[in-house]
Amino acid sequence: VSLPDGPDAAPLPADLDDAFSGEPVGNSYLIYIDELFSPVHLRNETLRALVGRLDALGPKDQVAVVAFTGTRLVVLTDWTRSREDLRRLAG
Repeated sequence: VSLPDGPDAAPLPADLDDAFSGEPVGNSYLIYIDELFSPVHLRNETLRALVGRLDALGPKDQVAVVAFTGTRLVVLTDWTRSREDLRRLAG
């Protein structure tokens, strides 16, 4: 990847700057829940399975969870690195 250099080059965002430093970078996982068509028992089973995998997240990974109710999109949690917040969400 070649990035512009010189006085006219815009500074890199902090997260992108990390990608070129040789340091590990995090992943962003968006979990989308279709409340309209997903049976509740399957949705709950899937959320429990996801909670069981939280320990696989790296220290810089982040997760956001949104749900579609059939008429609107609901943000259940904004981007977070907190495993505790995600566990509470899955209840």
